[in-house]
Amino acid sequence: MNSTTNSHTSASTPPQDLVIIGGGVIGLMTAYYASRFARHITVIERQSIGHLMASSTGETRSIRNDYLDPFYARLADEARTLWDALQRETNEPLIVDCGCLNLAKHSITPDLSKTYAALAHKNMADLGFDCREFDRAALAATYPQFDADYASLDIRAGVTALPAIRRMLLAHARAKGVQILENTEVTGIIEGADGVTIETATSTILARKAVLSPGRWINELLPLVNGIGQYRVPLTMVKPDWAYFVPPAGQEALYDTDHLPVFAYLDVGAYGHPIYVGHTPGLKVGFYHPADFDPVKSVIQRPEDFIRECLPGFTKVERIDDSHMEGCSYDMVADDHFVIGALPGYRHLLLGSGWRGTGYKFAPWCGKILAQLALQQGTVYDIRTFNPARFA
Repeated sequence: MNSTTNSHTSASTPPQDLVIIGGGVIGLMTAYYASRFARHITVIERQSIGHLMASSTGETRSIRNDYLDPFYARLADEARTLWDALQRETNEPLIVDCGCLNLAKHSITPDLSKTYAALAHKNMADLGFDCREFDRAALAATYPQFDADYASLDIRAGVTALPAIRRMLLAHARAKGVQILENTEVTGIIEGADGVTIETATSTILARKAVLSPGRWINELLPLVNGIGQYRVPLTMVKPDWAYFVPPAGQEALYDTDHLPVFAYLDVGAYGHPIYVGHTPGLKVGFYHPADFDPVKSVIQRPEDFIRECLPGFTKVERIDDSHMEGCSYDMVADDHFVIGALPGYRHLLLGSGWRGTGYKFAPWCGKILAQLALQQGTVYDIRTFNPARFA
């Protein structure tokens, strides 16, 4: 099959081994791994690849292992190994290794031993991950940009370069003959005895298996499945308040990926990325109230507050709000776990959803698992925690 990127497909399209609905990073990663086992793969995207409302668009996302749950920390480490393998396939940087620094300050969270930073460090140390602790003096000597009393550094961490990753995945798809249908609305999903029929406004596509991974639109897609009934994924959408901030003139280098790690004060819902020179116009700082925990009540209620409390070098806080910035949203699941596996009651439909704002970090692992479930009759990984049937 020739590689194509069309707004529609013809009725003469041969039966597909796999159809993937959703052309975000999870869908493209699924196609990447599926192409090892199948020749006929189609990805259907309702808009364009990398459109502004997609959760995986923009310039950077953090990649880290510093989760409080050992299960997700180990999983993040597994995903990082897959990211490293992807990096070896391209000459363009996919990951910038600058580390991830979790901060804590007495005036905001008085008991430093119970902060996210301290608990994450203990978990990483217990797991044998490469990490380091800083008291106030050590932090000032290493990262004088910050004002904090304690910090823990996840060394095998940094930022992912989203446009480069998209280019790599699309180039691989073209080389493998994956058919990518952009601006294509799915109107029906019918499972039969031997496979799935995908209806669009312009065509009918037959497939052995289908993966439903449209991100935040999953509950708009599910009603199109024949016989689905009331099954839905219990999601809450959380949109961070974030922007780019310009450092003082002449000090930009202090805040780039060569001198500053990814940073976070998750007890109060704050996080940030260093300047990725040539790609981002300033320091990215965000603030959010996650659906899965109550942040500490403090003076930090927006990105500007975090900068004033923890980045004293910013004598003037200049915010860059760009109407073309991505619509970064977190699809938080009710029980705070991914949703990966067979759609309950169906043999040929698989579901990938609920990435919790962390999906990009785990994307290679999630895509690999979905491809294995679709084309290899299962996976060696224990994914019972993610079973979609828990919401049936």
